[in-house]
Amino acid sequence: GLYLGSELNAIDLTVTRNNTLEAPDTYEGVLVITPTDAELEAAYPNYDFTIVPGTFTIGASTQKLEIASGSHEFTYNGADQSYPVYTVKFGGVEATKKAGEGYVYTLPTGDEVTITNPKLVKDVTTADVSNTFEYAVQNAGRYGDGTIEVTYGTLTVKPKDLTLTVTPSSRTHTYDGNSYTP
Repeated sequence: GLYLGSELNAIDLTVTRNNTLEAPDTYEGVLVITPTDAELEAAYPNYDFTIVPGTFTIGASTQKLEIASGSHEFTYNGADQSYPVYTVKFGGVEATKKAGEGYVYTLPTGDEVTITNPKLVKDVTTADVSNTFEYAVQNAGRYGDGTIEVTYGTLTVKPKDLTLTVTPSSRTHTYDGNSYTP
């Protein structure tokens, strides 16, 4: 059988990673042990040491990234209107909107979500319109397939109330058999 002498109980090994890459992937040979095999053999001459660097795997996040637009009802005013109100959450934690940066949100991971092209509505709608938008996620590959959930609010344009009052004409016309338009 294998005999490991009690003198090996004193070995203090440290495992470190020799790269700083954070994208989901498998990194071969990046986990290293110190001391080196030569240092161990010098300290323990009765043993031959072989240190094999290990593999480190980073998987994509399984937490949900939620991006949602708000809903709003407008009154017709003849101009394009939008409602660029958004909620961005990662793992249930609300992202921080960056001041002065448009619609840029910082996730708890430090990555950013940028929202652009809010839906514009103008004319009266007979049905709700989806409050669509486009978005980009920094380091999108770090977020697993199916973990990004987008929800669109609704926009509605209601008619503007308008009252017309007809005041009778002060003209008088005597019937003569011909049509008359005031």
